Amino acid sequence: MHLAPRSLRLGVCALALALATTAHAVVTYDDNVTSNILFGSGNANGSFTVDRASGVELALRGKVRFPTPANQYNSNGDGTYTFQAGIFNGSENPQWNFEWSANTNYDGSGGALSAYTFLLEMDFDPGAGTDFLAWDHISAPTQAIPYTVPQNPGYYDHSMGNNATANGAGVEASDSVGYAALLAANNVAQNSWRYTFYDGAPFLFDANATGTYDIRLTAFQGATQVAQVTIQILVDGFVTPDVIFGSGNANGGYTLERANGVELGLRGKIRYPVPANQFNSNYDGTYTFLAGVFNGVENPQWNFDWAVNTDYTGTTGKKLSDYTYLLEMDFDPGAGTNFLAWDHISYPTANIPYTVPFNPGYYDHSIGTNATPNGGGVEANSAASYMALLPPNNVAQNSWRYTFYDGAPFLFDATKIGRYDLRLTAFDGITVAAQVAAQVKVVKALACNVDADCDDGLTCNGAETCNLATNECEFGTEVVCSGQCETGVCLEPTGSCQPVTNGTLCSGTPDTCSIADACQSGSCVDGGGGDVDGDGLCGADDNCPAVANADQANLDGDGSGDVCDASDAALNVTRARAKRNSSSNPASPNGLLKISGDMIVDLPGGDALSAASGLAVRITDALNLDTASLATAPSWAPGDCKVKLASPSTVVRTMQCKSANKNYVATFRAVNPIVPTQPQVYRFTISLKRVAIDGPFNGPLSAVLSQGAIDRTGTISDCQSNGSGLSCKEG
Repeated sequence: MHLAPRSLRLGVCALALALATTAHAVVTYDDNVTSNILFGSGNANGSFTVDRASGVELALRGKVRFPTPANQYNSNGDGTYTFQAGIFNGSENPQWNFEWSANTNYDGSGGALSAYTFLLEMDFDPGAGTDFLAWDHISAPTQAIPYTVPQNPGYYDHSMGNNATANGAGVEASDSVGYAALLAANNVAQNSWRYTFYDGAPFLFDANATGTYDIRLTAFQGATQVAQVTIQILVDGFVTPDVIFGSGNANGGYTLERANGVELGLRGKIRYPVPANQFNSNYDGTYTFLAGVFNGVENPQWNFDWAVNTDYTGTTGKKLSDYTYLLEMDFDPGAGTNFLAWDHISYPTANIPYTVPFNPGYYDHSIGTNATPNGGGVEANSAASYMALLPPNNVAQNSWRYTFYDGAPFLFDATKIGRYDLRLTAFDGITVAAQVAAQVKVVKALACNVDADCDDGLTCNGAETCNLATNECEFGTEVVCSGQCETGVCLEPTGSCQPVTNGTLCSGTPDTCSIADACQSGSCVDGGGGDVDGDGLCGADDNCPAVANADQANLDGDGSGDVCDASDAALNVTRARAKRNSSSNPASPNGLLKISGDMIVDLPGGDALSAASGLAVRITDALNLDTASLATAPSWAPGDCKVKLASPSTVVRTMQCKSANKNYVATFRAVNPIVPTQPQVYRFTISLKRVAIDGPFNGPLSAVLSQGAIDRTGTISDCQSNGSGLSCKEG
């Protein structure tokens, strides 16, 4: 339950965390603050994490608050404080609170509280990351607390005083004016706070969550950081009512989920070579152990314990038989998962989904109620007794090794480093009632100084490294062999992926092809050379492999598509004339090119005369004449052409195209009769005036008339050169 923020009723509570480093001072642990605890009564000094610098002393600590306040701090001596997850008071309050202290003149070299500003950061993310509610919780005027809807308390009930103030003798303000006056007159401010005082959207707190909470307190003088202290609250999971399997198994270390009256727990634990109540929890749902065989020929150092309580509050009356379950055990030590997943509790028992499924008939779970003492669970010895235990009880627990459940295709190797995900879910019908997840990390070394401490010498799982900030091993980036031409196996020592057999069918670049794509040396090779031009057809089936032509249009049926065929239809040139440029003014050439003749447009075959895609002509001779080299190559845009149709058909009767300066003119006239279902004859004349063409010229003279992708080509050979140019006439 998350109530509205209670910053206006800050009471005297207790709790803190510590784990800080500042560049200018040495942080001390399990230390006293100067000179005493000013708030409340009966609150002892000690167990603070403290930073002292430039006359300023900042301190934080955690403390037991519920169910009974106690001078018990659960310090780990390193700036961390460990407490038990759960609601210990009312509907939301945890076992712990944190206490903070700011002394801005602890050694006589500082000043009053009002000479400084402050920043308190409260982490609301119990996971490995942080989600800080951060604001100045001391200075006056008070700063708004940055909730979704910011709130400004106006003043706080901090206990204030100086270095001579006695234990419990601090003074608290009753209004904003008095609060500002106290800051100006004193150098010590302290308080004891619960997270439930300050949880407000989007900063929400769940006392049942296991994990870590970072708390940081900083003092500034102007823009300069003077001192900073950090602690961390470690919230440990204890299952209800206790650990009921075996003997001598301690509670704690669990990653918990409590929802809808159901409590689910998972933890890692040392099993070999000697069983120990050592859980190696990282307080973020992960547990770290060493790789290797620690017993027999296959058993790892670790096992995992799981716990189910279907009525941990004792209020729902739900029993084990009222739910179904899903346990998921990951057998892939890499970054992915390969879950062996089945209902490991319900009766009748479910098949364990190996290659050859196996049904155990019953389990030796330790079963009991909320009144069952440590180690007092009852185990079934037959299917009948197991079936009888589930309906009257609400607690089931067990301690399992992976080697209990490795069976094809779920194989386990204790020597491999990596991570194994575990997930436990309880279902009420088809609805998820609760779900908890944990991860076991298996490493070469629990602590490291150099990468070699962590590296297992294998290539396929990546290069493990040492994080020098935490002195912990970090996993490498594994080689993923998931390609369609790979078997899924990474080969040591090269780290290459094992290829499938050459010729295995695969799916390469999407295209249409008569030749299938196939694997070659681990890569998928496109059939038919692939679709080089991107028109959806492979090269072997494409009539123009290097130029996109999805329509595969081929007017002359010669196997070469129109877009890349140099000659799609005939242009019958019957007359041609070339007159060389005799002008001495480069801006006013007087050369002339003119060709005329006829052509057949195959209307039934899909051909048509049209200006829709524009026109262009290129004329060359046997020497140096080439109109493509003119300053403006001869062409006409659709708008340069006037078209008349042979009504009522859509066949062009006449078409004349003129360049803007009217120097380039192309004229086409249909020869009667005009029948849309028959090939159509057109006479044409193309005249290029005022062009800079220089002789000598020599036949034959060739012309290419381009209309979109269609190129009509023709040559006239009966040509005579003369002093002014070239004259050609079909004989």
